[in-house]
This record gives sequence, C-alpha cells and structure tokens, in this order.
Amino acid sequence: MVKRGIVLVLALGVGMACTSARGTKELQVKSWAASGVAFSSLKVFSWKPGSDGGLVKSSSDTYRPLVDRVREAIIGELEGRGYRLADSGVPDFWVSFQVAMTSARRVVPGSRESGSMNPHPLGSSYVRTGFLMISIGLPGHTDPVWTGSASGQSPRLLLRHMQIRETVHRILTQFPPL
Repeated sequence: MVKRGIVLVLALGVGMACTSARGTKELQVKSWAASGVAFSSLKVFSWKPGSDGGLVKSSSDTYRPLVDRVREAIIGELEGRGYRLADSGVPDFWVSFQVAMTSARRVVPGSRESGSMNPHPLGSSYVRTGFLMISIGLPGHTDPVWTGSASGQSPRLLLRHMQIRETVHRILTQFPPL
C-alpha cells in the first residue's frame, strides 16, 4: 500500500511538472540589439514613460490579470539578475512590453459525431496563440535598443504563473546581449 502511494505521488508530481511547463517549450524566442550601446552599464530601470506600467499597446484580447502577471515576472526576473526598479530620478533604462493572447477552436478534419447535438466536431480542441515582446530603451529616446519576443501556439499557453515566469526568463536570458 505504501509503495502504491509513493508511485501515485511520483506520477502526480511528474504529471504536474510536465503540464506546468507545457506551453513554454512550443515558444519561439528571438531578440535584437542595437550596436554601440554599453549594456553592461545599465543597472536601474523604470517602466517606459507614457506606458501603462510597461504595457505599450492595449487591445481587446489582452486579459488584465495576464498583463499584471507579465509585469510581475519582468520585475522579478530583472531584480533577480541584479537590476533595480527606480524609486525616483532618472533610470539607466526603461522597460516596456506588449502581450496578446487569443483562443480558437482547432478542428481535426474528417471527425464529426453523427446525430449529435454537439455543434463541435470530434477531435476539436482549443488552441491559444500568444505573443510577448519585451523592449529595453534609453531615457529620452522612444525607440528601443533591445527587444526580445516569444510567440507560439499551445492549448495551455501562458495559463499559469510558472509558464509566464518561464517565458519572461527565456526572453530576458538574451539580455544583455553579449
């Protein structure tokens, strides 16, 4: 009985680990950096002036709790790497982000349940398409000197805090550029 309980706990743990990371492996991460910028001298950041706490573009498909989680993940990642959020004064750099998430039903062709009241075909599922871009700029300039983005599709894309933190981590791993 104890052995069976241990196996069940291990199976649940492995299953949770697999599903919690699901959605981040499917992401394609890219970055771009301007040349001639002394990235190593950047230590103190703030949100881009005129942005909604870093959010540059708000759209109807942007879910507010997702935006708040992305903001928290960016602060956590940058502070965990030794950068500091400015309390006052002029920061060394500003941060902004854009996030978009949509859901749609994906249909597997040729599989419809005959005589069913269910309007959706068998084999259909929801797929989420997501995009997150983080930009870094210098005070007094509107154009970024570094951008990193992640985009992809998955049924459970960016649903959990851990997935959002992992996505932000994967993007910011490429900052500062070497």
